[in-house]
Amino acid sequence: MHIESYLVKASCIFNYTSIIIYNSDCSIMKDLPKIYFPAVWIKQAASLDEDLGSLLRLISRLPLIGTILFYVILGIGVLLLCLVIFCVLYKSRKSSMILLKGE
Repeated sequence: MHIESYLVKASCIFNYTSIIIYNSDCSIMKDLPKIYFPAVWIKQAASLDEDLGSLLRLISRLPLIGTILFYVILGIGVLLLCLVIFCVLYKSRKSSMILLKGE
């Protein structure tokens, strides 16, 4: 049994936090406690609906479909090549028999 699963929803969160620490050389910031300051907060999310999911399933099956199509076309080509060789040999044999009867 083959089980396929697809991602339906994905999200990414980027958080950049700055730490503010007082400098002993600056008397104004002497009484300032250590502060964690969120400078950048980015959230990205993506979801997959049913139409896109069916296209994704089709795309995942394309290599198998391509392989099957390749061997079908190759088989038809080999059959046609055999048919052409058979026809050429049969025609040359038939023409040589006509030439032998004519002598």
